[in-house]
Amino acid sequence: ALKSGFSAARGDVVLYTDADLPCELVEADKALRLLRLYEADIVSAYRFDRTAEGGQRALYSFVYNHLVRWMLGVRIRDVNFAFKLVRRRVLDHVELVSEGSFIDAELVAKAHRRGFRLVQFGVDYIARTRGTSTLSSPGVILQMLRELQALYSDIRGLERLPAAELDGEPA
Repeated sequence: ALKSGFSAARGDVVLYTDADLPCELVEADKALRLLRLYEADIVSAYRFDRTAEGGQRALYSFVYNHLVRWMLGVRIRDVNFAFKLVRRRVLDHVELVSEGSFIDAELVAKAHRRGFRLVQFGVDYIARTRGTSTLSSPGVILQMLRELQALYSDIRGLERLPAAELDGEPA
């Protein structure tokens, strides 16, 4: 669904968040200001407090975020948190192939390797009131690790784009 949405989006910036609104939408205004102020290409939110989903989920997230940092070289606090503001040009230069929850890490890691700038900011997390997250299920975790292993070489092998392309100038 994310790949389809990203490819169909036509604006200069694309906001990606979950339908259950894990944070207040007013944070989108802050993200836009940060995008402009820091001339960022991706603004990614992280949760101030990870304990709302329980200790096990917080531990899984901690381990996964550190694994992404270590293996893919991306310093990100909460890679799978569903609030990212992305410039269109990033999506034009990053081909996403993940079919599962690894897509967040793939997007951020490929953008980082290409030379795009990432800014992070903290938000108050609003825990879901209905349903449960599938991110901590063994099947989803295994799928994420499989995709990390399958895409590792491709991600690490990406080269930085020329400065003109990073600045949005035509090639």
